[in-house]
Amino acid sequence: MEHRIILLNKDDETISQVKFSPWDFNSTYFYDLFDARAYYEGYNGFGRTVEYKQEQMELAYTRFMKIREYSFIYNHEGLEQEKRESVDRFIKNGIKTAKKEGVVKICYKSID
Repeated sequence: MEHRIILLNKDDETISQVKFSPWDFNSTYFYDLFDARAYYEGYNGFGRTVEYKQEQMELAYTRFMKIREYSFIYNHEGLEQEKRESVDRFIKNGIKTAKKEGVVKICYKSID
């Protein structure tokens, strides 16, 4: 199982996604960026879709910028950078879409 967090536009089209393995502790940090710990559900995602406004996405990005240097830490430098870039891209795409459409949706789910 893994966490697969999917960013959707208002027509439920996938814009971006972030994946975390079930043992990746950084997934909890990601959920905290969006005040979404209620959808964490342990080693996999809860399966809930939540709407966010532009301001909420911008707040998530501000939180990410504060923690990105110490929370997304792995034993492999390339993986660390790749995960940071993936989260950065996810949130920036969310801000852009929410600005354009009024809201963006994030689906917190698990994949077997």
